[in-house]
Amino acid sequence: AIPFDEWKRGLEKYQCTDNSRLEALILSHKQALSKDKKVFRDMYKWAFGFLVDPEEKKMRLEVFKYVVPHLLGENTAHVKPFLTYLDYLEANPQDAQKSKNILYTDKSDTRPKNISKDQWQTFYTFINVVKDDQDFTGYDPNLSSWPVVFDDYIGWRKSGGYEKFVSQQDAD
Repeated sequence: AIPFDEWKRGLEKYQCTDNSRLEALILSHKQALSKDKKVFRDMYKWAFGFLVDPEEKKMRLEVFKYVVPHLLGENTAHVKPFLTYLDYLEANPQDAQKSKNILYTDKSDTRPKNISKDQWQTFYTFINVVKDDQDFTGYDPNLSSWPVVFDDYIGWRKSGGYEKFVSQQDAD
C-alpha cells in the first residue's frame, strides 16, 4: 500500500483536488495504459496488492465492484454482467454456498465477501479469452481450468439468470 503522505503528494502533483479530477486523471492514464496490453496487465496484477490490506490475502467485494469498472471499463465484455452476478450471489447466499470456495466468505456470515488474488487475476484473463458475453466464444469448460466462480457465472448466464435478476431488480 502507498503511505498516505505519498498518496497526498501524488494528488497534489497532478492537482487532484476532488473526485472528478481524480477520475479524469485515472481515465487519461487508463487510455495511455490501454495502448500497451502487457503494461496494462502488469498494472492490473499490481493493483490487487495495492487495493488489499497487507495482512489480507483477499479483496473485499465492494472494492472489487467499485474498481473493476474503472480499470477495465463498464462496457467491457462480462464486466457489468459479472458484477451483477456478484450482486445476485450476495442476495442469494444459498447459491454462493453450492460451490465450495466460490468466493471467500467471512466465517460469521454465509454471504460472499471477498475475491481471492487468483480470482482477481483470472478475471482479467477471462474477459480477454471469453470476449463475447452473449455466446461465450472462447469458453470451454473441458479445456480450461477457470476458478469455479467463472464456471458458475457462465452457467448462470446461459440459464437466463442475468436477465431474470436484472428484471427482478428493475421491478423492485
